[in-house]
Amino acid sequence: MSIQISEAFEKPTFQGEGIEVGWPCYFLRTMHCPVHCPGCDTAYTWNGAEKAKVSWSKDQLMFWFDEWFAINPGCGLVISGGEPMIHYTNIDFLEFIEYVKSKTWVSLETSGFPGPKPIKEESNEKKALFSRFLHAFNTIHCSPKLTPCLKGVWANEQLSQNIPLMMELLPQGDKTKLAFKLVCKEQEDIDVIVGLNEQFQWQKKGYLVFLMPYGNDPQEILQQSEKLVPAMAKHGFKLSPRLHAILWGNTRGK
Repeated sequence: MSIQISEAFEKPTFQGEGIEVGWPCYFLRTMHCPVHCPGCDTAYTWNGAEKAKVSWSKDQLMFWFDEWFAINPGCGLVISGGEPMIHYTNIDFLEFIEYVKSKTWVSLETSGFPGPKPIKEESNEKKALFSRFLHAFNTIHCSPKLTPCLKGVWANEQLSQNIPLMMELLPQGDKTKLAFKLVCKEQEDIDVIVGLNEQFQWQKKGYLVFLMPYGNDPQEILQQSEKLVPAMAKHGFKLSPRLHAILWGNTRGK
């Protein structure tokens, strides 16, 4: 049950967003995503511009991990995409993630949307695998593409359909930390996030809500970040600064 990989970093970097911002890590980026956001900074994983660099089995994933972890045992692993959640039923991928977690911290970057069918309507076997997949990570950043600046082909009701189940499986206080991280550009984006926070009661239930500035150019990110400060103060949201993009822009492999 191999996994198609877009990028497997060969040198350490750091997590530039969310809960572990600034922590040293490697990135593993999977192929394919059903969301297709306009302005996606990793569109090459799903738009056909590139093919998978490799298609790795569990043993090959473990070999890659063991090789770099022996050199840099202070690093964690961030699994991103594309959309890694589309692989939640892949037992080999699950076992690889659990293996990594036995050695260091491992974090998931996901939109929470692996496909149009809600997870709650899947078979009991698939729902159990979904729960196992979520619990395999130390932290999960759910970045639902619901703000107008990222509006794509799917309705917001579809893109958010798995959020209640994720919250049910990972209630605040669980050893796995679930946070919500949403991209902002204009006031209308903030208004949508305020509504989502009320709808799902994220903050009332103890979940962190991060505002993430739109853009890949360092200057644009800094300007957008400054615009988010009033909303943070008013609503108690956190700022996710995207440090990697501030340092390197949209450079690959950083």
